[in-house]
Amino acid sequence: MEATVERIIPLREGIAALQQSVLENTGGLVVPYYQRAVIRVADLRPDECNPVSLYLLQKNLDKQRELRAFLWDRYAIDTLQMSVIVHLRTPEGLVGVCPPYVEVSHETVQLIPSDAELETPAYQSMRVPLIVDGLHRAWLAREEGVPLRCVIAEGGDPAYPYGAYPVGWHEVKVYDAVPPVKKRYRRADKYSFMRDLDALRMLPKAQEAKEYGR
Repeated sequence: MEATVERIIPLREGIAALQQSVLENTGGLVVPYYQRAVIRVADLRPDECNPVSLYLLQKNLDKQRELRAFLWDRYAIDTLQMSVIVHLRTPEGLVGVCPPYVEVSHETVQLIPSDAELETPAYQSMRVPLIVDGLHRAWLAREEGVPLRCVIAEGGDPAYPYGAYPVGWHEVKVYDAVPPVKKRYRRADKYSFMRDLDALRMLPKAQEAKEYGR
C-alpha cells in the first residue's frame, strides 16, 4: 500500500470537534446537532447495530482489508479496534481514518405479533443504533465474529434525524458498482442535514471525504 502515516491524533480531540460541529446542507440554518448529545467510545457487535446503506463496494472491502493489514504491520493499529485518529498521506491526498461512527436514532416502529402472543402494541418508540460511517469495517468484523470499536452519539437534536432509515443486515449486498437504490432516504433532499464527520476525522474543512472512512 502506497501511504505514510503523517499524524496520529488522540480520539478525544476528534470527539470534542464533533461535539462543536454543526450540520451541513441545512439551507442556511445553523444546527449545533451535538450540543446536548452524549458521545462515547464502546465496542459493539455489528449485529447490535443497523446499517443505513443497502450496498457495499467490493473494491472498498478490499481496500479496508489492505489498510488494516498495512496499519497493523507498520504501526500496530487495528482498524477494527481504533482508539486514535490516523492521517494518511496517499497519492490521492490526505486521508483521515477514525473509528466507525454509530448514531442512536429514535424511531417509531410497527410491532407484528406472532400467533402465540396475547397483546402487542401496534407502534412503539425505539432507540436504534445506526452504522452511519464504517459499514465496510463492520462487514469485516461481522465476517470475523469480532467486536468493532465505535464512536457512538446519542441525544442529538431530534428535529434532525439521520437522512436514511435503518435496514437489516440481510438487505445489504456487495456490488462491483454503485447500485441504483443506495439507501431508503427519509427526506426528498437526500443529503440535507448531513453530519460533519470530517470534524471527527480532524480533516480540514475543504478536504474531500474519502472512502477510507467507510
